[in-house]
Amino acid sequence: VRRTASQAEIKSAYRELARHNHPDKNKGADAQARFQRVAAAYETLSDPEKRRQYDLYGDDYASIGRQAEQKRRNHFNDPFRRGGSRGPPIFSETLSLTSENYADLAEGLGETWLLQFYHDWSEPCKEFAPKWEALARKLPPMVRLARVNIDQNFGLVQR
Repeated sequence: VRRTASQAEIKSAYRELARHNHPDKNKGADAQARFQRVAAAYETLSDPEKRRQYDLYGDDYASIGRQAEQKRRNHFNDPFRRGGSRGPPIFSETLSLTSENYADLAEGLGETWLLQFYHDWSEPCKEFAPKWEALARKLPPMVRLARVNIDQNFGLVQR
């Protein structure tokens, strides 16, 4: 279905796909797996909150949503309110966008931006850092590059 599909369109598409892929009607080798995928997709898209989270986080919405909730809970239970980063910061020469400077730097200027969203404690982000720096040296002035630390700017991530 389209990203903007109504609940009626989602329900109609589900019924058609479920009927077509139901193991009792379809004897194909992968019919059961397709039927289960269709049912899982319908469960996600028919619930407004799950659909919103899917739109924000993609296929991993459930695990990322749980991680974000756990992080919020831990933050409020931490009497010393320690920072969100669990590792040394990843160094970069590119601009760091924050909730505070986003409006002045990036919003409404008509420029093309390439943003890297990262966690300082994430191993894949650490591994990607040198590639990002190499890209930053090659792309300007075609596109502006900036980084967004997810731990410190979660509100900006949701924009």
